[in-house]
Amino acid sequence: MLVTIADRSFPFDGNTPSDTAMPPAQKGLVALAEALAAAGHTVRIFNQCEVASVARDVSWVPLEEAAAASTDLCIAHQDPELLDLVPDIKTRVLWLTGSGRPLVQPERFAAAARHRPTLVYQGEAHLATIPDALLAFDGARIPNGVGEAFLSAGEPAPSVAPRAVVTTHPLLGLEWLIGLWRRRIHGRLPWAELHVFSGALHGISEGRTPAPAYARIHAIVTAAEKSGVQVHKPLPDAEMAEFLRTARVHLYPSDESEVSAMTLAESQAIGLPAVARPLGAAGERIQDGKTGFLAKDDNAFAEMAIRLLDDQATHARMSEHARETGGTPWSTVAGQFEALTR
Repeated sequence: MLVTIADRSFPFDGNTPSDTAMPPAQKGLVALAEALAAAGHTVRIFNQCEVASVARDVSWVPLEEAAAASTDLCIAHQDPELLDLVPDIKTRVLWLTGSGRPLVQPERFAAAARHRPTLVYQGEAHLATIPDALLAFDGARIPNGVGEAFLSAGEPAPSVAPRAVVTTHPLLGLEWLIGLWRRRIHGRLPWAELHVFSGALHGISEGRTPAPAYARIHAIVTAAEKSGVQVHKPLPDAEMAEFLRTARVHLYPSDESEVSAMTLAESQAIGLPAVARPLGAAGERIQDGKTGFLAKDDNAFAEMAIRLLDDQATHARMSEHARETGGTPWSTVAGQFEALTR
């Protein structure tokens, strides 16, 4: 089967994930393409890559050089206008990994109506963002897979100083979480550390001028350094998996706008319990009371975080459950996309 995947987000290719940290959606695009190629399909990607190349049996072609007469399966990532790239398509798929709200834009809505693709969405929280008029299309719930680095990581090995990890976008609840950490958590566990992974905040720390939206949260994070808060640049999967093994809890503020909570899926696969607010897609990633906690208020969030940081038995029990639950490998996700052609 000839598979064409199209994306216009930003420049990357098949070698990018091993060189640098990537957003979950684009990282997943690479993983899906490679899984489809490993299953024996011919796979090409039209995107913003700078030059044509081949990586792990996947062909990468710059969008401006895209020239294709036909394909068996065309997967347009986020933007239905990308389905215009190939005149003859047997199976059309619009793969949504972010909010479906941009589909109300006239050009995108018209393209979706013209092609009537199968809508692939992440979960119930995601489905709620898709315009009602498009829900008459065929649809399939196919959550993103989890990378091999997380699925095959070694046993958790928490550091002596208990570590909490934060991977949330700085503008989606980090200010709330830092405040809670300083008021309610660090005072009870002054030896605990809060490790924040953020490219934007790390860049500011290295001297970049902050965008106005980030200036306030950067000041808040900087002021919290004496409370054990540390900022890191995001890491490629293999390095991130190793760091997660040393932590005791993934603290996830959650936000109503989140549609996949992919970093939660990765940390759960590692065996890292989480504490999250029951907002957006977080509840679809955590088994409450088994692989982590969904906290209904500030007090519950703080107490559950302290418990996982300080109670080794609770951490070990939840870590084991999380690892047993595991994550979905991209080979399985590729099979689900294949099934859309039948």
